[in-house]
Amino acid sequence: AKAKAKATPAPTTQTFIAKENDTPRKIANSLGIKVERLVKMNIRQYPELKPSSKLRRGTELVVPVSALSALGALCAKEPSRAGSSSRGNKRTRDPKGEGESEGEG
Repeated sequence: AKAKAKATPAPTTQTFIAKENDTPRKIANSLGIKVERLVKMNIRQYPELKPSSKLRRGTELVVPVSALSALGALCAKEPSRAGSSSRGNKRTRDPKGEGESEGEG
């Protein structure tokens, strides 16, 4: 167990969760790193991994922390807004101005 911790220092890497049909090349591009680096970092876990491999949803890849934090900054804005509005269709039932006009007058 001790040797394993030495080989992969925790602070420099993070886990990236792949989406259905993601490829290492696609992930590397979105993270701004070389696909060779991504494959090299994960080849122990996935010996068959190639730049063009199709990944299953939920596949966990090890990526450099710096890459993921850059991606996080890009994606942080979207999901919170888009995720809630696409699912929460209850909104459309409510009369439009009800909540807003109350309290103003």
